[in-house]
Amino acid sequence: MKKDLIILVADQDTKNLLDGLLPRIHRIENLREFTYDIRVHVNRDNGVLNDGASFLRNFLSTHNFAIAIFDFEGCGQENTKTRGEIELSLELKLVKHGWPSDNCVTIVIEPEVENWIWVNSPHLLSSIDWSMSEDIYQWLENQKFISTGQLKPTRPKEAFEAALRICGVARSPALYKAIASKASYKHCQEASFWKLIGALRTWFAQ
Repeated sequence: MKKDLIILVADQDTKNLLDGLLPRIHRIENLREFTYDIRVHVNRDNGVLNDGASFLRNFLSTHNFAIAIFDFEGCGQENTKTRGEIELSLELKLVKHGWPSDNCVTIVIEPEVENWIWVNSPHLLSSIDWSMSEDIYQWLENQKFISTGQLKPTRPKEAFEAALRICGVARSPALYKAIASKASYKHCQEASFWKLIGALRTWFAQ
């Protein structure tokens, strides 16, 4: 019997984030429960972009749906194509390699997966042991990671690593899972994240 979903990602951080997020999705979105496997490409973002279609072809007989996820920054085409153009090019390759067009999507996170981490949630603060009296978003503004009114840092990875340093917390993939397993995404304004949620809503509706 086929599993529902195969996901190819570029790194362990993204895998752990999804391992924290996906088990919650059916309850939050009122979907049917779904099974999934996640694979990490050894060549990271560039590997998913260039080899993702042939890699995922191996799962046509074992899974019903496929998702490729990688960062815009580091994929090798960030200086020549838009996020949407890169997504479309890999989706077309997935179809050429046998995936029905309605059963596969590519998600390019711009600029990188840490953009999904920055949600205004107390669970983010507790996960990184934020104990400063200063609000973290005020701290981000003071440190020039965001401008007034900006919801996410322009350089999300650097901002996340700086916050961890000030808290004395080591960066690890487990942190991504801890945050994603609890933090609310209701107010998230990241288009690539909602593309993921939209695909899951379509595929696994009750």
